[in-house]
Amino acid sequence: MNQMKQICLIIGLLIGIHAQAQYSSEWDINMGGGISTLNYQASTGSASSGAGGSFGVGYTAFFSYQWGVTTGLAMGFYNTSYTLENIRLEYPAAVPAGLQGNFYLHANYEAYEEKQQTLLFQFPVMLQYQAPLGSSFFYLGAGIKIGVPVSATYNQSVKSITTSGYSDYTAQEYENMPNHGFDTYGNVKSSDILALNISGLLALESGIKWKISRKNALYTGIYLDYGLNNVQKESLRDFLEYKPTNSSDYQYNSMLQSQMDGNAFTNKVIPFALGIKIKLAFGSGGKKQRHPDIQGAKPEPLLGYMEW
Repeated sequence: MNQMKQICLIIGLLIGIHAQAQYSSEWDINMGGGISTLNYQASTGSASSGAGGSFGVGYTAFFSYQWGVTTGLAMGFYNTSYTLENIRLEYPAAVPAGLQGNFYLHANYEAYEEKQQTLLFQFPVMLQYQAPLGSSFFYLGAGIKIGVPVSATYNQSVKSITTSGYSDYTAQEYENMPNHGFDTYGNVKSSDILALNISGLLALESGIKWKISRKNALYTGIYLDYGLNNVQKESLRDFLEYKPTNSSDYQYNSMLQSQMDGNAFTNKVIPFALGIKIKLAFGSGGKKQRHPDIQGAKPEPLLGYMEW
């Protein structure tokens, strides 16, 4: 419900901007690429930023020859890799059939890797400034984006996992018991869905706006999206979940949603993107506005305000 309210608010803002715009407007098709990742620090192991990007459509309503407001809809792609050489875990576990006492699952991981892929619908609201730069324009945009998770998954690969159980009733370690799920498992692979929160991002863009025809322009520049809130869900699970009723069928959870010794594997998880962006803009009708002389040239209508 909250997601729908935010989307409706942005759509309403778009309609209001269009209705109030006194100068001309632009529609654009845009794409960007570079570093695009879920950024976090892990308590153990290491995370690596991945490549990704975005693709979308935008709309800019101008209120003077220098200022406008931009919104639209885009799809953002984020990739992250996490690696861990070796780790030993211990979690309280349900007591297997035929055993007694408080029971603990022990697991030794060797050569663990997890890849996380995230797809976000992004709704930007940005203020755009532009100024003459020779026969083109310098532009700068700043604002916020709302990122709504559409798809978020993780894929794990482990060279080997060795499990055993410990009972404080017998003070005994139970090993090499496949019928209870205590064994060595090689080349383990698993994948599942990640649950993420809606994100708010600080959005910045800057570059050059080039004339390509009487009403159309090409934007080339760089962009930065920086998450403002933690997208990690608060409920943390055991990294490896033991099922006594089906002991050989473990639940392999993402390290983004897991705890170790009562603490999360990671600190705050935020979307982060830095890269190159290109926009093809199409001017539409509106009030003409002329700008001051550019390098002594005769004043002409400015691109984005019905004519160049």
